[in-house]
Amino acid sequence: MLPKLFACMMLKDEAKNLPRCLSSIRALCDEIVIVDTGSTDDTVKIAKEYGAIVYPGPFNWRKPPVFDFSLHRNAGLQYCEELGADWVFVIDGDEQLKDIGISPEEFKARLMKLPANVHALSTQVHENQNGEFLLSFWGTRFFRMGVGVFYDGICHNRPHLFKGGYTAATNIVIYHYGYQNQQVMEGKRIRTLALLEKRIRENPVKDYEAYYYKCLTLCGQDKLDEAIASGEKCMEILSDVIDDDPERLSYFGILYYAIGWAYFRKWEFTKEQEFATKAYQWWMTGWELWPNDIDLNFELCVLGYLGEQKDMIKEHGSRYLSIMERYRSELNPDLDGFVNTVQFSDLAIGPRHVHHASSKHEAMVKSMMREAA
Repeated sequence: MLPKLFACMMLKDEAKNLPRCLSSIRALCDEIVIVDTGSTDDTVKIAKEYGAIVYPGPFNWRKPPVFDFSLHRNAGLQYCEELGADWVFVIDGDEQLKDIGISPEEFKARLMKLPANVHALSTQVHENQNGEFLLSFWGTRFFRMGVGVFYDGICHNRPHLFKGGYTAATNIVIYHYGYQNQQVMEGKRIRTLALLEKRIRENPVKDYEAYYYKCLTLCGQDKLDEAIASGEKCMEILSDVIDDDPERLSYFGILYYAIGWAYFRKWEFTKEQEFATKAYQWWMTGWELWPNDIDLNFELCVLGYLGEQKDMIKEHGSRYLSIMERYRSELNPDLDGFVNTVQFSDLAIGPRHVHHASSKHEAMVKSMMREAA
């Protein structure tokens, strides 16, 4: 008997996006289980038209009540398990599953053949904005039931495999469309920032992840001094709780880019040389750890161009272009089924967002390199 695969969703006011999402998963999933956290549009009506099972979000007993993403994610997992799911697929209403190229039956047969110690599957998540591919990152989205999977964190919640196990990397692709509307995006940032500040108040000494996400959120709001302070605080805590191993720190390596970017923005506003120097120092420190980081190479190429440093342009521009070629091959792999298994902790700490893997940025690098030739 093939395993039962349920979709597990947490929604609020996704009527505009939901038909696209549910159409992409309806054939693959035996059931679609939705935790609705208070929609006021037609989200629930549309979900039921697609045959979804809809539950209200669980009451939050915190005083005062605070929206808790993990509370609702975990409730959804519990409902799926109680209804008999063998595997769950976590997807959001503003996402779409790319056609997997095989039948639902064949996919479930492959799930059944996975080793018992493979508890989850990762997918590639592609960010899209107005039809333009922006960036890609790994997301762990398929989970085996009965092994204690749970989420933690009131925002930017992350899944954990309670009983250990492995995650298998796949060539499955999810498209994310959630950041099309800048007004909606700003509302999400405000909400996220309030939740992060609550985490920091509750654990100001050790919650480096809260400082990490706060830094990125503040960068998105151009609150540069606060972003720099949060990023540097994260780095300070990390030095005490994680040994200075580039591989283990790589998940947080984006901070070298983010803090440098905040200093660079300050230079753009003020033209004070000290801010450009700070940006260079942060980006170079990160680059020395990860010389094939596409963001750091792009920014260092730009700095070289602004400073008329031809060798710097050539060094980082050529690296950028070679990394883009590698990304293209990795984002559209010709793979037969699932590929290598990796430890969950390695996968969670390793891959991260990239910001400058777009045709626009590639054209900028090529233009700068032509001028430097």
